[in-house]
Amino acid sequence: MHPTANTPPDTSALPPHRQIDPARLHAALDAVPRTWALDIVAETGSTNSDLLQMARTRTDSTPLCRLAYLQTAGRGRQGRPWAGSPSLTFSLAYPFPFDPQALSGLSLVCGLALANGVADYTPAARGRVRVKWPNDLEVDGSKLSGILIETARAGSTLWAIIGMGLNLSRPPGIEAALGRPIACVDDLMPSGEPIDSTGLFAAILNQLAGTLAVFARDGMPSQRAAWEALDAYRGRAVRLLRDQTVVLEGIARGIDDSGQLLVETSAGVQAVMSGEISLRPAAA
Repeated sequence: MHPTANTPPDTSALPPHRQIDPARLHAALDAVPRTWALDIVAETGSTNSDLLQMARTRTDSTPLCRLAYLQTAGRGRQGRPWAGSPSLTFSLAYPFPFDPQALSGLSLVCGLALANGVADYTPAARGRVRVKWPNDLEVDGSKLSGILIETARAGSTLWAIIGMGLNLSRPPGIEAALGRPIACVDDLMPSGEPIDSTGLFAAILNQLAGTLAVFARDGMPSQRAAWEALDAYRGRAVRLLRDQTVVLEGIARGIDDSGQLLVETSAGVQAVMSGEISLRPAAA
C-alpha cells in the first residue's frame, strides 16, 4: 500500500498505539492490498464523500483507501450522521466491472470481512463478533461497527465506495449521550493490552482484499454460508421497520443468494431487500 504525497497528518494528540504506521502497515499486508493506494488524513468531513469525488475522475482501476482520524460529517445508513466512540474510520473505493444491480449483498460481504479481520487481529473476538443484516456488526447485541456503501461511475468502471466505522473504545458518558449501549474493540482485547491500530487495520484490509476478490468473481452465493455462520439473528423473532413503523414480523431464516433477508411469517417465507428497512429483535 503506497501512501500519497500529502503532508503527514498531525497525530500528536493520539497515543502511539492509536496511530497508523504506514511502513509497518505495508509490511503486514498481503500482496494484493499492498498495491492499493493509501491516504491518511488527520481530519476530513467524510471519507466516503472524499472518495466519491475522487472516483468520478479516476483514470485507472487501482483501489484507493482513505483513513481519517476524525470525520466531522461522517454519514451512516439512511443519511444518519455517524456518531460514536473513538473509531477506526476509513473508506475504500473498489472498482467493479458490472452494473450496480450486481452489487446486491456487497454490504453483507464487507461486514463479513470486517468481522473476520477483527477476529484475525484479536482471537477473543472470534465467535463474539456477529453480523447484523444488512450492514452492522454486533457484540452481545450492541453495535460495534457500521458500513455505508455508495457508488460512482468513471467511464466503464463502477466504483463502490465502502465506508466503515469501527468503535475502538468507550469513553465515559458516550452511551448516555447516544442513548444506547455500544460495543468496542477494547472489550475484545486481553486485559490491559492496548489496541495496535496498525495491526488491526492491516488484518481488516487483508480480509477485505480476499473477500472482495471472491465476490467480484463469484458473487454473493460464494459468501452466503460464511455470512450465515455469523448471523446474529438467524432463528430469532425479528421486526422489520421502515420510518420506525413495523412492516413485517417473523423468524429470521438467514439470507438468499442475492443477500435478501429471509423472514418466516404466517404467510410463508418472505425475502426482504435492504433499502430503507431496519431490523430489530422482536422484543425491542
